[in-house]
Amino acid sequence: MEKNTTTVIAPFKSAYLNKKFKGLNRIFKENNIKSNALIDWTFKILELVDNIDIEWTYENYNIIVANISKKVDLPCEQVHVILKFLFDEKHIDVLDGRLVLTQMGRLFTITDKTIASADMFSYFWENCDWRMLSGLNEGNRLIEPDARIYLSLLFTYNSSERLFKEFNHIEPIEFNINVPLRNITKSKTIKYIVKYILEPIGIVKISEENGDTKFINTKAGQKIFEYYSRDLVDEYNRFMEECWECYDRGNFQQAYDIANSVISVVYNNLEAYNIIGCVYIKRREYEKAKDTFIFALNLMDKDENFYIINEHSDSDIYLSIYYNLGLCYFYMGDFISALQIFKKIRKNVPCSLNNVEELIKSIKKMIIKTPVKNS
Repeated sequence: MEKNTTTVIAPFKSAYLNKKFKGLNRIFKENNIKSNALIDWTFKILELVDNIDIEWTYENYNIIVANISKKVDLPCEQVHVILKFLFDEKHIDVLDGRLVLTQMGRLFTITDKTIASADMFSYFWENCDWRMLSGLNEGNRLIEPDARIYLSLLFTYNSSERLFKEFNHIEPIEFNINVPLRNITKSKTIKYIVKYILEPIGIVKISEENGDTKFINTKAGQKIFEYYSRDLVDEYNRFMEECWECYDRGNFQQAYDIANSVISVVYNNLEAYNIIGCVYIKRREYEKAKDTFIFALNLMDKDENFYIINEHSDSDIYLSIYYNLGLCYFYMGDFISALQIFKKIRKNVPCSLNNVEELIKSIKKMIIKTPVKNS
């Protein structure tokens, strides 16, 4: 007669084997998303499952949730969210009218917490029906599963809110900060997801200021949302070739429209700002061109020293925008600023640009002819 054993034997294909999940898991590991409130609460609930004596029926669901809520000291809404995950992922089930822990559930309890956390986030962000989860039936297209890539992109905007406020007078930028961020912070369903999933797992924090809701990404959250939206960003990057072709043919309005439409989705596409700035130069709207180039450099540098070429000296896009900013100053008659930029390019960029020396010489002559007045 075989001895009884507590060993769990079950066919189990871990989501960790999935290529996409491995990328997400790597971010969770690199940012040490291991011990977080959501996964700790989930494991506590799994420990209770086999000891719940209430018969599992549709009518008793709220009673069972309230019972668990009291034992683990959590709001009923939070318990509901966790139970939804556990049921859908087959970690718990109902057997003979009782809630039971499945073999999959037992395996989940001994899973590395980093992998378990990534597994929970992946489920909630990719597959979960948020309307069913939250009980809120608002007509928001962003909460649909097939809109989550775009929603991930909107969440990446949170880290650059300061830059948008500083430069919100630039035509394409004003749209980006006001419309998409307002759409996600005013959605009751998305607030629900942030409160009961993203905040407990350590990805997003909620801030209430003067009646306004703000979502603040953690460092890990920013990387996760960038990871989920990377394919969309790459797709829009491909539009830039068409955009430059329009510009080269002299179709400046079309180039502007394409670049502006790209920015309305991918706000940090630097090439799009470069094109818009160049179009402004063609229109002789130099002030707008200058602001656009400076904003783009700010996006790359994330600080106020956007004039200094250092670690970006080998970046083609940085060099292009920086050069165009110098050209913009040249056309504006601000020869001192233009000269500073072109000298830095000559000093820091290993490759030689054909007309930099010529520009520097001509600017020096203009400075001699046009003395700079003290303000």
